[in-house]
Amino acid sequence: MPRPTNNAAEQERQARALRRLLRSFRSTDSYGLVLLMIIATYVLAVSLSARWSGSIVLFVQIATVRLSLHTSRARRGLVAVSNVILVVAAVGAVANLFSEHESGLRSFVFITSSALYVVAPISIVRNIAYRRQVDQETMLGALAAYLLIGMAFAFTYRFLGSVQGGPFFGSDGEGTMSEDLFFSFITLTTTGYGNLVPAGNPGQSLAVLEALGDMLAEDGHTVLSAGSGGEALALLDGGERVDLVITDLGMPGMTGWELARALRTRQPDLPVGLISGWTSSADFSAEEASHVAFVVAKPYTLGALRTALAPFRPRR
Repeated sequence: MPRPTNNAAEQERQARALRRLLRSFRSTDSYGLVLLMIIATYVLAVSLSARWSGSIVLFVQIATVRLSLHTSRARRGLVAVSNVILVVAAVGAVANLFSEHESGLRSFVFITSSALYVVAPISIVRNIAYRRQVDQETMLGALAAYLLIGMAFAFTYRFLGSVQGGPFFGSDGEGTMSEDLFFSFITLTTTGYGNLVPAGNPGQSLAVLEALGDMLAEDGHTVLSAGSGGEALALLDGGERVDLVITDLGMPGMTGWELARALRTRQPDLPVGLISGWTSSADFSAEEASHVAFVVAKPYTLGALRTALAPFRPRR
């Protein structure tokens, strides 16, 4: 009878897949071990609170990034840049163990941690993007890169909280490493901010960038960020090709309207979306409305932005 044979073959196939997965968590050539190192860093970051804990976490991060670069077969240029950051991070971690001046070195540890977690995903994504098939290593690598990005944002929030004047979360206080990680990942997964919101900039802008960037990438868009209207125009003038521009209305230096007019002059067919808390589309003059393809009023939800962007979604 064929059924028992088929069942036995399926069970053997599943057993082999499980053995491959378990082996990946022990091999330095697999993203499984990288994933375990990331999880270990997360657990240490949320569990330890002593002054020296930042150094311990940083040492584990150094090992994680080195392993990530090895597993992803990083290019020489990236390895050279990474080695500089790793050496600087190691020096900072050792200094933090013996220094009595906590604030300055603590900020250094946080920003170095963020830099380390920015380098690793670049190499991982490049490596898995050129794999001929989507297999176990592809999935483990993608998950590792995603977690590294979320943790990079979390350490950046921690750095901002250590250098800005008031508490990072306003009336909710400065926050802890655990709260920063929680905030970063719920922002990255676009599930909302929960009960934690940055009290001011640049924390607020960074949180919006994290959420919007992930949502747009999830919908198939490739995101280019510009810090100002002038920087956006410089990207276009430099030959960068874009299919859609989203801008805030109230920006220092160049307003959203001024950017829209400048873009209309350069590329009349380039759609421009406007995000504004000052006005709605009903308040625009005919001349102003001619420069923009859509308007999203603040406060807005990611669902409202998705609806506005639906006509411009890339075809897969």
